[in-house]
Amino acid sequence: MVIEDVSCPGPVRAGNVIVRPEAVGICGSDFHLFSGDVAALSGARDFYPRIQGHEVSALVEDPGEATALKEGDRVAIWPLLPCGTCYPCRAGRPNVCPRFRLVGVHLDGGLQQRLEVPAPTVFGVGDLDPDSTAFVEPASVAVHALARANLGPGEQAVVFGAGPIGLATTLAATQAGARVTTVDPVPARRDLAKLLGAERVTWASPDDLHVELEDWTSGDGPPLVVETSGETAIGRRRRHVLGYRPAAPRRLPGEGNRRHRLQLRHRRRFPHCHKPGKSKPGLDRRAFFPSFPADSCCGGVRIRHETTTGCHQDRGDRELKTKPELTTEEGER
Repeated sequence: MVIEDVSCPGPVRAGNVIVRPEAVGICGSDFHLFSGDVAALSGARDFYPRIQGHEVSALVEDPGEATALKEGDRVAIWPLLPCGTCYPCRAGRPNVCPRFRLVGVHLDGGLQQRLEVPAPTVFGVGDLDPDSTAFVEPASVAVHALARANLGPGEQAVVFGAGPIGLATTLAATQAGARVTTVDPVPARRDLAKLLGAERVTWASPDDLHVELEDWTSGDGPPLVVETSGETAIGRRRRHVLGYRPAAPRRLPGEGNRRHRLQLRHRRRFPHCHKPGKSKPGLDRRAFFPSFPADSCCGGVRIRHETTTGCHQDRGDRELKTKPELTTEEGER
C-alpha cells in the first residue's frame, strides 16, 4: 500500500457529481481486497492498483447538472453500479446484478481527495455528521433486510452476529420497536449489542440456545431470525433456533418449516435505499463506528500487489504473496 499523488477528476462529466470525501469506513471486504482474496476468488485480473473506500461521507464540490444538490452539501454514496439491463436490474433488484461494479473495488473509491460518481448514487444527508454518514451504506444492509422481513413493533427477532452489520441490525430493529436477542461469542460485542438496545444477549450451545429462545418466546420460537455473521460454524445453532434438530441437513431447505411456515430470504449486498423515505426503520445517528479520516493523506491511498501466480488460477494451486507496506513520498503530508 502506498500514499501517492493521483490525477484529480477534470470538469464534471454529464450526469456525474464530483465530491470531496470526508470520512471513509473500512469494511471487512476491504481487508479481503487488500489480502488478494477478492481478486483470487473472482478470477479478475484488473483489481490492482486500486484506491479503496466504498463507505463514504463526502461534501459536494461540483454538483454538475444535479438540481437536488448544491456545493457544500454532505452526502452519502451508494457505491454499487449495476448494468441496468439484466433481469435483476429490470426487475428492480439492482443489488443482485451479476455484472455490477463497485466503487472502491472495481473502480477507484473514496480514499482520495476528490471522487467523481454518477449523480443518482449521491444522497444528501442534511446535518448528519461525517462518521454517521460513512455508516449509511453498511447500515442500509440491515435496514433493507428488516424492511423485507416486515418486522413490526413488539415482534421478537434473533440476530446472529454482533459485528458492524449485526449491531446495525440490532439497533434498527430496536428503533422499530422490536424485541431483540443478539447471539455472539465475543463478550465485548454482546455488551455493545445490549447498549444498542438488545433485550437479551447470549452465547450458548445449540441445545441451550434452543431452550433459552423457546423460553423467551413462550414456546412459539422467534418469528424472525437474521443471520449477519456469515460463519458456517454457527449453522447448527441457527438450525436449532429455526426448529431443526441436529440430524437436519447441513443446508436449510427452501420449502420452509412446517411449524413456523419458514421463509428463507437472502440479502446480498446493499439496496438502493439511501434516499429518505425508502429506508425504514430509521437509524439513530448515535450509532458511531470507526472510520478512516480521508483528509489525513495527500492524494490517494492505492493498493499495489505483487503476486507469485495469477489470481485467475484455482485457489488450491495459487499462493498469493502480498507486501502490504505503507510508504509516503518525501515532502507529502
